Amino acid sequence: MRHLGFSRSVLCFTNLLNLYYRTGDYDKVDALINEMEEEKIHLNRYIYGIWLSASAAASETEKFEMILTRMKMDAHFVWDWTTGVVVTSGYYRLGLLDKALEMLKKLAGNKDEVLRLWDAYKNKRKVYNKGYNCVVNSLLKFDDIESAEMILEQWMSSDLTCDIRIPNNLIHAYSKTGHLEKAEALRSEFVRKGGKLDHMTWYHLVKGYIQNNQMPEAYDAMKKAILVCPSRWKPGPQSLTACLESIIGKESAEEAKEFIELLRAKDIISADAQNKLLNCIYDEKASWEALSEIIGNALGDNAEAPGTLGEADKSRGHGVWDANAAVADSDCESLSGEETR
Repeated sequence: MRHLGFSRSVLCFTNLLNLYYRTGDYDKVDALINEMEEEKIHLNRYIYGIWLSASAAASETEKFEMILTRMKMDAHFVWDWTTGVVVTSGYYRLGLLDKALEMLKKLAGNKDEVLRLWDAYKNKRKVYNKGYNCVVNSLLKFDDIESAEMILEQWMSSDLTCDIRIPNNLIHAYSKTGHLEKAEALRSEFVRKGGKLDHMTWYHLVKGYIQNNQMPEAYDAMKKAILVCPSRWKPGPQSLTACLESIIGKESAEEAKEFIELLRAKDIISADAQNKLLNCIYDEKASWEALSEIIGNALGDNAEAPGTLGEADKSRGHGVWDANAAVADSDCESLSGEETR
C-alpha cells in the first residue's frame, strides 16, 4: 500500500486484503499482513478471518495453525462466534474433519450441523477411523445415540481396521444411561469381528454395573480393565473402592488379597497403600470410609469427575482463550497423533 499511496487506515487494509483473498492472490495477503506488522497495526477479527480463509484456500495447514497460535497469544484479540465459524470452515477445507467437528461442538452447534458436515466430508473423500471416532463422539455430546448408532453401523460395514475407540464411545453412552444389554451386545459383536477390547471398554462397563448395583459383574470388569491397562492409567477412587468392598469378607479374603496385589503390580497403588488395604481384609470393623480414604490417598488427584469416567480431567490451554471456546487440541486425536486406518 505504501507505493500505491493509499490511506493507512485499518479499513483500507481490510478491503485490500479481502480483494486479494477473493482474487486468489494469497501471497499478497501475507505481504500485506507483514506490512501491517511493520507499521505496528493491530490485527482485528476481520483481518484474522481473511488471513485464516486465505491460508485454508491455499491448503497451507501449517500457516493456518500458526495463525491460530498467534491469535491465542494476541492480547488485543477477542474471540467471537463468527471467528469460530471461519475456523470450522477452514478446518473442513483443509480436510481436518476431527478438528472441524471439535470446533463446531465448542460453538454450541447442533447435531444437524454435525451430520451435515459429516455427509459433505464423506462424499468428498475416504473417511478413516479417526473421522468416524470424532463424529460419533460429537453426536454423543448432543446425546444423539440414534445417529451415533447409524454412524457406527457404517463403520462396522467398512473395510477399516477394528479401532476400539469407536465402539467404546457407545459402550460408554449405553453404560451411563443404563442400557447395559446394548453395551454388552456391542462388546460381543466387536470381538466377533476380530476386534480387541481395551481397558476403557471394561471400565465403561464397570461404571454401568455399579450404577445398576451389579457388583459381581463390576468387580470382574474392573479386574479385566486393570489387567490390560497401560502404564500410568488409574481407575477412579469411588469405583475402585466399591469393587474392592464388594469382595472383602472372610470367604473372599484370598480373592481380595490377589486383587490388591494386582493393583500394586500394575503400579496403581503404592507399597504402603497395599499394606494398609491388606490389613483391611482381615478387619471385620473396616468400613467403606476407611477403604475410600486409603484408595483416595493412593490415587491422588485422579478424582472421578462427570464425563471423565475416573480419569483425571487434564484441561489444555489457558486463560481467556479457553473461556471463549477457542481452539484447543482435539480430544478426538489418537494418543500417538497418527491417523489410524
